[in-house]
Amino acid sequence: MSSFFRACCLCTLVGLVGMISSCDDMEDAGFSVSVTITLPQAIPIVMPSSEALASINMEDDGSRIVPMCDGSQTVCMPTVHLANVDLLALDRTGALDGYGDRINSIEIEQINSIITENTLPVDVQPIQVRIGNQEQTFEESLVAGNTLLYAQGTTGTQAATMNEANQAAIGESIGTLQFASGLGTSLLIPDGSVGETGRTDVEIQLVLSVKISPLAGL
Repeated sequence: MSSFFRACCLCTLVGLVGMISSCDDMEDAGFSVSVTITLPQAIPIVMPSSEALASINMEDDGSRIVPMCDGSQTVCMPTVHLANVDLLALDRTGALDGYGDRINSIEIEQINSIITENTLPVDVQPIQVRIGNQEQTFEESLVAGNTLLYAQGTTGTQAATMNEANQAAIGESIGTLQFASGLGTSLLIPDGSVGETGRTDVEIQLVLSVKISPLAGL
């Protein structure tokens, strides 16, 4: 083997070792990773039956007031759903495998609501996404973000407007890796819609920035 060839081989080997060492150093020193999770199940929003509409008590002023609704002359049917979430179990990419005990902090980068089919005869009102710990109710959980409404029959993905004031506290809840998340929305059903049918299913997607701590002792 010529001295030139040996020198080239040595340079290549040193470069490869340097790359591996650099990657190890980066991991040992801590780093951030982006993880996208979809909540465990789609939330159904169903056009209520005539019986369900009739069961809403009228107020003296003619309005019907129930959670997630304001007073109006239309019938407001709420959908409020909160489910427990296991972050590591929902990480389908495996980006967090082996790092569960080194997660330093978590921030929400983006919240998406996804509707792929929509046969409702009315608009889906703005969707409010809440996050809390698993002992909290929907009302006790913090507002993470709000989408715009989905007009009648429309589908697609909407990025929520983030509630920045709550992000630090929400990050603490998610950082426990066992938290609760869900949505609240409503259907405003005008008079004359009784007997109509339809439904949609909403998926909630969280895009997270996860900071991994350095290895102990570094």
